[in-house]
Amino acid sequence: VRGGTLETNPVEARRCIMNLRDAFEEIKTSSEINGDLLGNSVTANFMLDPSSGKEIPLRSTLERELGFSAHHAVHHMAMAKIIALNHLGLHSEALPDDFGRAPSTVHSENSSNLESCDH
Repeated sequence: VRGGTLETNPVEARRCIMNLRDAFEEIKTSSEINGDLLGNSVTANFMLDPSSGKEIPLRSTLERELGFSAHHAVHHMAMAKIIALNHLGLHSEALPDDFGRAPSTVHSENSSNLESCDH
């Protein structure tokens, strides 16, 4: 929720993260017992028109939405990296080299580097 305590209260944010971790563990355990739950249908609501505030429901699967969330999180990690390095005094060596970089970008750069080594 935008503007809520998750944005300003680290204790509340940590509690929410721990609740999400527990939910993922429940999905994993349920999947092991009852079969794969990741293919279950879900509805994702997206606001496409900021002037109306209306949300459009789109059919999806749990697997696709978790994948989207993981991929989108890279953007947030990139912003956190910039803040940590430029404003909090963290040194770049404290983070993995590819922290905050999209896997497709890293893969493309690695592939280009390998190709240039072949010539």
